[in-house]
Amino acid sequence: MSRYLNNALVLSAVAATALVAAPANAAATINIPGSSVVLTAGGPGTTVNFNLQENGIQYANLASQLILNLVSESASQFVFGYTLNNLGTDSTARVTSFGFNVAPDATGQFLTGGTFTGAGSGSISNGFNVDICFRAGPTCAGGAGGGVGPNGSATGTFALNFSPALSNPLSITLDQFIDRYQSSALTPDTSGVGIPTSPVPEPAAWMLMIVGFAGVGFAMRKQRYSQTARVRFV
Repeated sequence: MSRYLNNALVLSAVAATALVAAPANAAATINIPGSSVVLTAGGPGTTVNFNLQENGIQYANLASQLILNLVSESASQFVFGYTLNNLGTDSTARVTSFGFNVAPDATGQFLTGGTFTGAGSGSISNGFNVDICFRAGPTCAGGAGGGVGPNGSATGTFALNFSPALSNPLSITLDQFIDRYQSSALTPDTSGVGIPTSPVPEPAAWMLMIVGFAGVGFAMRKQRYSQTARVRFV
């Protein structure tokens, strides 16, 4: 009996040590209007959709899309893969930079990709400022002929570096996404910023919502029937 007890105690100690030693899952939370998505390394990515807005006017034909996925993470660095698509119909407009705010504070580092080759912070145009900006030109607010043209796409990786290093659980938050358009023939100022648009639920999400509402309705009807069935007349 004591031998089995000793074995059990040893196994319990090993399991407890493993739990203490195992690092907490790292995650990056992406906040956009109407949606909050948690990314984990190697898991599915998420998409931020933009439309240029200027003086209260939204230009639907100046649209773009930023697709992000978390590639790897450590206490001092999170690495993301990105694809930026220029979906607009303006034949001259280019997307010259994109940016966001991040918590805790970090510095951006360009890693790979041939279009956005620099990192910075501050003004990205039209009075908007960001913590992190990735740019095709000399500044976040200037493209100098570079950027993603109509129906074009840019793909690469970037890093967010943290000093001091993060403590467990490794968790960061990205929000206030924005991108910049230049050389537009459709806006008075020829340049402007893209603001995230609220995501439209996918068909599968709509189906889940419909099934959920139907289930709630059925449960309410069943509850009313049960309450009625308990009424007795003597």
